[in-house]
Amino acid sequence: MNSENRTSDNLEEHVSGVQRLAEALVQAKLKSVEHDDSVAELRETGRIRLELLKQELAEVFAAVPNDDPYWDFAMSYGMEARLWLDATAHIAMGRDRRSYRFIRDTRAGRVVLCETAHLPTIVQAATNYIADRIVERQKLIESDTLPLKVMHSEPSFAETADADESIVISPSNKILWRNIMWFCVGVVIALLVLMVLFYEKYAGI
Repeated sequence: MNSENRTSDNLEEHVSGVQRLAEALVQAKLKSVEHDDSVAELRETGRIRLELLKQELAEVFAAVPNDDPYWDFAMSYGMEARLWLDATAHIAMGRDRRSYRFIRDTRAGRVVLCETAHLPTIVQAATNYIADRIVERQKLIESDTLPLKVMHSEPSFAETADADESIVISPSNKILWRNIMWFCVGVVIALLVLMVLFYEKYAGI
């Protein structure tokens, strides 16, 4: 048991050490490129900061269903690196390559939702945005399905009218069939009377 406990403790210490080393490497890269003013190095600084932000948001991204096509959660590299959340919102770096700029494209134009050099602040802003969009989509889906639920739970006007009409017509149908039945009975009785009269008239011939 003691050996197993020691092995578990050693494994946890190893994982923790790897995480600390990865964070230290990121910070070391940031420090090394911040001393260089060249354009290429500034771009590298922004890319590293965005990748660090993506790592911080990894648990938030993992909590969103994988089959939801609304979200992107991907990095794009070009003249300017960007961390995309969905088709309209992304996070890029400011001109100083230290400030995060949370941008969303709307019908009214591009809107800056948050701009800060503080990593926890931009992480919280992105998390709040994802949560707000999920709630909005759930409300939209519920509003689309609500008329269907009402239509299935409540009878339509046509169904109500048909039911009322059947209630009105049903007694008249019974009267009609009753009249037809008595008419047929009358016809049969008349035929029997005629047959009897015909028999009495011509029986003695």
